Amino acid sequence: YGREGGADAWHFLTGDKAREHYGVVTLPAVNARVWLAMCLGELGRLEDALFHAEAAMELADQVLDPWSLVAASLALGTTCRISGAHDRAVEVLGKGLDVTKRYAVPVWTTPLQASLGIALARAGQIQAGHTQLARALKVSEELGIAFFRSNAALWLAETELLAGELPRAECRLADLHRELTRSK
Repeated sequence: YGREGGADAWHFLTGDKAREHYGVVTLPAVNARVWLAMCLGELGRLEDALFHAEAAMELADQVLDPWSLVAASLALGTTCRISGAHDRAVEVLGKGLDVTKRYAVPVWTTPLQASLGIALARAGQIQAGHTQLARALKVSEELGIAFFRSNAALWLAETELLAGELPRAECRLADLHRELTRSK
């Protein structure tokens, strides 16, 4: 699944078809690249991940579709974060989070805010990152949306470790472990 991966889908979702929603809220041409970029990034295939994330963002920027913009922001920000480009990740994820607020796209708030939080912390802004991660967990609880909740809790523990608060991080990880084993 490198740059040529899913060639049939990319050939189908080009030209005018790339701007067609096909009855779903996020453009399929954007969504397909978003999730491919996220998976490739997690596998360490950062060049290919960046290629797909940037293509998703370019298309989302062209059509100015809020749902596509937030999805592409998460993919590009995540790819930047994984590759160590924390400042760029902070910029991209911050813009995506602004779109969720401006256009009321709450399902993407926790993923973007949590990703922004860990990017901030890894960029050396530990307190700002901790604040964003705590907000992400609060939003997740208030809205009852579990999307990225465990990531936010894990990354919040990481920021506590970065801040030298080992006992607090251990408690948070123990709570997360209990929560995850209960939800099986």
